[in-house]
Amino acid sequence: MSLSVPGPLISRERLERGELQQILRELASREDAILSALVGGI
Repeated sequence: MSLSVPGPLISRERLERGELQQILRELASREDAILSALVGGI
C-alpha cells in the first residue's frame, strides 16, 4: 500500500481552518474506491 501526499500539503505552509480535514477525507475516499475496485476485480 502506498501513501500519496496531496499537492496542497506540499505547496503551502498553512491551511485554512477545516482544510486539512477535507483533504484527508478526499484522500480516504479515493483509497476506499481503489480498494473496492481491487477487491471487486478478484
